Amino acid sequence: MPCVFAEEKPAAFPEAEGFGRFATGGTGGETVHVTTLADSGTDSFREAVSKPRCTVTFDVSGVIRLKANVAVCHDISILGQTAPGYGVTLYVRSVSFSGQKNVIVRYLRFREGMTGD
Repeated sequence: MPCVFAEEKPAAFPEAEGFGRFATGGTGGETVHVTTLADSGTDSFREAVSKPRCTVTFDVSGVIRLKANVAVCHDISILGQTAPGYGVTLYVRSVSFSGQKNVIVRYLRFREGMTGD
């Protein structure tokens, strides 16, 4: 029989396991929609992940060709499973989570290209 704690928090998502299973990500914050595959600008992935305490969803699917490295903010949920069709691939440059805390990332593909660092 598994050990159950009276004060156990809900998991980040139903299948969450391990050290980060209780991460809250962007829960309680704004929902930001990515509606373009453009590298930057309004409703882009780059703009969406620059905001702390938010949940990023995708209204588009395909390849986002990054022209420069992207630094993701803290207290954020990036939910690739919301993309229609075959999902989202981030390509060419790096996406960094370095130094950030409370980040949930699901169902994204990262493919650093020939010009990546």
